[in-house]
Amino acid sequence: MDRTTALVQALREGNSRTRRAAHEELVRLGDAAVPVLREALGSTDWRLRSRAAQVLGEIGLEAAPAVGALRSALDDAQVEVRWRAAQALSAIGAHSAPAVHELVRALGDEDSRVRAAAVRALTRIGEPAAGALVETLRSRDHRVRSVAVKALCLIPSSAPRYLVTALASQDEGVRQAAAGTLLKFGEAATDALVEGLSADDAEARRWAAWVLVEIGAPAVDAVSRSLDNARPHTRMLAAWVLAEVASRQPIPLLRTTLSLLQRAAKRSRRPEEAAEHARAIESIEHATKGIKNLPIPATQRVADTRSLPRTASPPTQESDTLPLPGGSGEGPSPPSEPRAPWWASIRF
Repeated sequence: MDRTTALVQALREGNSRTRRAAHEELVRLGDAAVPVLREALGSTDWRLRSRAAQVLGEIGLEAAPAVGALRSALDDAQVEVRWRAAQALSAIGAHSAPAVHELVRALGDEDSRVRAAAVRALTRIGEPAAGALVETLRSRDHRVRSVAVKALCLIPSSAPRYLVTALASQDEGVRQAAAGTLLKFGEAATDALVEGLSADDAEARRWAAWVLVEIGAPAVDAVSRSLDNARPHTRMLAAWVLAEVASRQPIPLLRTTLSLLQRAAKRSRRPEEAAEHARAIESIEHATKGIKNLPIPATQRVADTRSLPRTASPPTQESDTLPLPGGSGEGPSPPSEPRAPWWASIRF
């Protein structure tokens, strides 16, 4: 019996002091101990499986060859084994990418420790996990959707792009979750949201527009670039967003936005587009009327999704009338009763 095998046997059969000493020695051995520990994950003794996973987690990156066995351990009948396996995959980090689908499934685990460890592992894996997490937003389990969105929040490099895609979901809960998360990203999400104004899916375009409105002033520069977009409806939607944002903001922003829209109106290529720009300009002029000499108010913006519509309001057809503040279109349809921000209900 070689030394590593003897140490693993001590993990199973020794007293607490012996087990502790064996544990520390296996961690010290590092990658040399990984093959025996990987084999121990298949033991019939769940306590040994749990202890082996714990040691692999403490070895960390050098335990990457055990990722396959740890993936299987995420489906173990014993919660302690699942928890230790998820912790080990988190410690291994980006090399745990092959276990993404099992970790995403673990977001629905009955045990909060397993869910929390799975979130940590997915966020350490990073972008390779983002696509799978967005798919999880379709889950019927609200807890799973919430935890998935929480994980996406912790992958800032790619999450906005994936979340804009989720705005096209047929599930209102998924759209609400994605929109709320994009709002939390704020300015960092504006480029992805502006791309969403040109999405093929009508719902994705409309929800992207609403989130940009809620982000407010930080989105103006990015949205204004869409006034030159090749798609007429994107230009019209950008005009609507700018007018809606400007109606809520301090006077300097109103004037800046008005100037942008006036220049865009001169470049309008279609009658309905020119009419939309005219309505946007009229809306901003209405917002500034009678208050030009007042002190500039502090910038205000909505900090949660209470004003996001249950059914997004900006229209999807180019011939539709866009609802503008002070204009003739219908306004949004926000929930009739105030409610707490969606993310307040997240529990691990």
